[in-house]
Amino acid sequence: RRTRDASARQLEAIASLQKSGRLNSLPAALRDMAMLRLEHPHLNLSELAEVGAEGLTRSAVNHRLRRLVAA
Repeated sequence: RRTRDASARQLEAIASLQKSGRLNSLPAALRDMAMLRLEHPHLNLSELAEVGAEGLTRSAVNHRLRRLVAA
């Protein structure tokens, strides 16, 4: 349930950033994370790290998604 709720908040934030045009002005790491979340809305943080770029950690995924939600 927590993963689903967090994913919903993240997807909502990403949609808002896309609609306002602000997503393209974010750093590449955040844009890439947004695209990864959109492609895999059902995955938890560890799973996102696994399917993401090589060397991506759960901590980095969490930090980037928090920054997206706060943007």
